[in-house]
Amino acid sequence: MKKLGVAVVGTGFWGKNHARVYKEIESTDLVAVCDKDAERARKVADQLSAKAYADSARMYRDDKVEAVSICTWSTSLATEALKALKAGKHVLVEKPMATNTRQARRLLTTAKEKELHLTVDS
Repeated sequence: MKKLGVAVVGTGFWGKNHARVYKEIESTDLVAVCDKDAERARKVADQLSAKAYADSARMYRDDKVEAVSICTWSTSLATEALKALKAGKHVLVEKPMATNTRQARRLLTTAKEKELHLTVDS
């Protein structure tokens, strides 16, 4: 069975949990973690044998990353999710997925246009 290559953006409380769980799921391969705090990203990546990034745009260029969990501050969830979708990645975004309906509609439209999965964590 081919494993799904996943990455996590944001290595705070929820991000670390997402990364740990992806490492444990048989059908996923935790490829990378990203955090604007490069040292924190490196620590989590080292613990879970993944690649560390401080720049999500750079991480999205990695072809091994097929899907992404977005676990950033609530004010940046929609912006980061949109970057991932535009890069062709499936997205699981923490809630709230957006700070307004315009942002939410843009995410939905982009996912539909690119034929990608967009899921909001509950």
